[in-house]
Amino acid sequence: MVATACGGSNSSTNGGDSSNGDDASAVKDNLVIAVQTDMADKDPINGSTTNDTIKIKAQVYETLIERTVPNQEYKPLLAEKWEFNDDGTELTITLRDGVKFHNGETLTAEDCLFSLQCLRESANKSVTDHMDLDKSYVVDDKTFVIVMDQAYHGSGCDHSGAGAGADAEPEEGV
Repeated sequence: MVATACGGSNSSTNGGDSSNGDDASAVKDNLVIAVQTDMADKDPINGSTTNDTIKIKAQVYETLIERTVPNQEYKPLLAEKWEFNDDGTELTITLRDGVKFHNGETLTAEDCLFSLQCLRESANKSVTDHMDLDKSYVVDDKTFVIVMDQAYHGSGCDHSGAGAGADAEPEEGV
């Protein structure tokens, strides 16, 4: 079970009462959640796969694409759109505008390829099994191309990571 709560204090810094939460201009920078156990780690690639840790990571990290349940359809998350070329050997991914890291830096295509390369070097590399990341490349800040080592002819695009693996990390490691 995951519970979340956000609330104001009984008084604001200017002496007024803000306990009703009606002050739309008030900035909330803390989120309190309760789970049965502590989060085992914060590593989205090599980290723990315990139930509570996965639930928390799902609130912190986002994948490029998500496969919905029960319809098994794909919906955009960090990716705005994605498309295979005609022969299924290249997947072009375009990122959404305005995605920021916790430090305020903008997510770039270079960050996404960096994250996939980190994933390829991890124990959880199955997502990248048929990606030739040495030949994959950045088109511009919002667009990158994943080159496949064989033609992909599936019914969809399952590069969602199915876990934390395809979560983006800034190349500088912030």
